[in-house]
Amino acid sequence: MCGLVVLLCFSFSLFAGGQDSWNLTAIKNIKVGNVGSTAETSGTTDPLRITTDVVPTPTVPVYNVTNGTDICLYIQMNVRLNIAYYNKQGVLVWKTFNLNSTTHYPQVVSGSCGVDMETVRILWWPNVSEPVSPVWGLEFFFKRLPLDNTEGQFTLDKVLFNYTVTNDLFPDTNETTTHVMSVQEQQFKAPIGSYFQCMSRQTWKLNDVTNVTANRTKTDALLMVSNLRAEAFRTGSNKTFVGQKSECSADFVPNKVVPIVIGVALAAMIVIALVTFIIGSRRRQAGYQEI
Repeated sequence: MCGLVVLLCFSFSLFAGGQDSWNLTAIKNIKVGNVGSTAETSGTTDPLRITTDVVPTPTVPVYNVTNGTDICLYIQMNVRLNIAYYNKQGVLVWKTFNLNSTTHYPQVVSGSCGVDMETVRILWWPNVSEPVSPVWGLEFFFKRLPLDNTEGQFTLDKVLFNYTVTNDLFPDTNETTTHVMSVQEQQFKAPIGSYFQCMSRQTWKLNDVTNVTANRTKTDALLMVSNLRAEAFRTGSNKTFVGQKSECSADFVPNKVVPIVIGVALAAMIVIALVTFIIGSRRRQAGYQEI
């Protein structure tokens, strides 16, 4: 009976602990004495034990493009794609796909090194364990600014994304076609010899550049990138980001000390002025009474 009470109390403690209690990756090796026995009489009841597996901290995927032994393009990022499609009832539906350390899609990474343009292309097969058609592709184009200038800057000049709408990936879809999307605006710049960093999530709108036909509808998609570091037109084989970093404005946390000091100083000046005014007024009133 006592063993049953222990089991009920343990179950209640897990439930009462809230959702944080369910973050345990594994709960095992729980042994409770036989019903009707007690620790004093049986002598064989094992104590209650909870064993948890340590979950490693997720790492951000890193992609590199090489030219011989040199790594010309080095980039890390988490990618999220929000894709809109219409179901058979004509309702717009959004579907989310991720490319990060928690997804294990088959991937093929390629790219090109160049004087004025460098690219990295990621091919993957979403929601499958082995490469089967159709394949999706995401390609980033980095451009040198100005051209033919070794001391200039690099910029993310363009992004291309192609995907295929299928029923298994987009339930109840009203089409099964391939779309080509693009981001044409330059997104960031950094001096050559340094790297760009933006830990905050950036959202870029993808424009559908697919030729519209009778059985194809233009759709919308959003490309969200976070934990981004990128270095283009680099040399050397070190798999690290070198040089100074150029941070995005979203990561910039303004120094709040100066505004606080200014505010306190202004408040003190107002208090001093108010006290001075009150003292002066009382002195003037005292002078009037003496006369």
